[in-house]
Amino acid sequence: MGWLSKWHQYHSVGIIQTKDISDQEWYNLMQAVKRLINIGWDQAAIKVYCRYIKQGKKYAITPEKKRQQQVLIDAMTYLIGSPVYTKMFQTSNLSAKEKLQLMLAQLQAYRDEFDFLQLTGPYKIDPCLTPTSYFLTILRKTIQHAFPKYSLDIYTKGAPYLTISNETRELAYQIHAFRSYLDRQCIEFIRHQNGENDYEKLRAYVHALGVGLDYRTGANYHNRYHQEFTFPKNMKVQVSQHTKMVEFIVDLHTGKFISEWNVYRILSNGKIDSNPDHYTLAELEQVANTESFNYGQPQHRSHRLLDIDHPKDPQIRRKATSFWRYEKDYNRGGQYVDIVNNGGHKDFLAWQKIPIASRQSTYQDYLHECRQLELQREYGFNRFYLNSNENI
Repeated sequence: MGWLSKWHQYHSVGIIQTKDISDQEWYNLMQAVKRLINIGWDQAAIKVYCRYIKQGKKYAITPEKKRQQQVLIDAMTYLIGSPVYTKMFQTSNLSAKEKLQLMLAQLQAYRDEFDFLQLTGPYKIDPCLTPTSYFLTILRKTIQHAFPKYSLDIYTKGAPYLTISNETRELAYQIHAFRSYLDRQCIEFIRHQNGENDYEKLRAYVHALGVGLDYRTGANYHNRYHQEFTFPKNMKVQVSQHTKMVEFIVDLHTGKFISEWNVYRILSNGKIDSNPDHYTLAELEQVANTESFNYGQPQHRSHRLLDIDHPKDPQIRRKATSFWRYEKDYNRGGQYVDIVNNGGHKDFLAWQKIPIASRQSTYQDYLHECRQLELQREYGFNRFYLNSNENI
């Protein structure tokens, strides 16, 4: 095939091609382009892919190196959140809803009999996706644009004054459920860092990036109990101070992450065992206290629409939260106040100085002082600890 014929064929999909390409390279490229078209990518996204191929070709001297370069770039198109996928997703002219539908279709996502979202591939979330990756920021904005007016719950259930297609309803539910897979990836990434425990690995990761952690969001829903509430066992830590997008629930005693993904079992077919009856109530405690990726902006109505007023959870989490209940804030008729809050890591360190046998009584003293001073929840244990020691 002459280069002019190639140019006309290539131009038909909106790409400008140079002359210096062999027949084999051309064949490989067009096969890849056809695959991208068939999977649902538009012309703008395919242009991005071709630019990556062209750029990689500059540094590949031999035909074998060129082939390896294309294999690598092709592989990244299968990884949600990889540099190539991120740029294609961002540049695509598909609507926000169409982008989300495309991503979930590529993951072959579906809701199983227990309302749990299963991902069956062949596309996967990039194992190198970080809690501070650009893709997560883009995905968050895309979700905000796709569901701008109402809560995800309303988009899922509908309302008398709205006409919402079944397609949009299912998309809203799947996007809500998908956040747990983002949580899993962020947890796994941090656990591969250096540190004595999960919390120290997280601190080392953000320190290396110069990113701050936020400790100020209340952790009632991640300190659930059965029968009698004693004192908080966990703290909530969010990345970053400004975005509060990714959150981790940390055991205040061990420094390990508390998560539903610590207990879920993988079946032989690669799917998650989502049957609630296959888990003990003790295992369901972590499901009840698990983290939750935030699609909305902090201190913005989008947080309520996308993260608070969400569709019903999978059956396994509903069973978990019906048994493991949360305690109300101390200034709203309850017994709860955060151990770690405004003082951040200093609150955590101060709590470690309290002997385990004394923590219940110490917490009661701390709770009593908060009530006496009529403080808001942005307090933190370190301030109480320092004041108590000054009075000794």
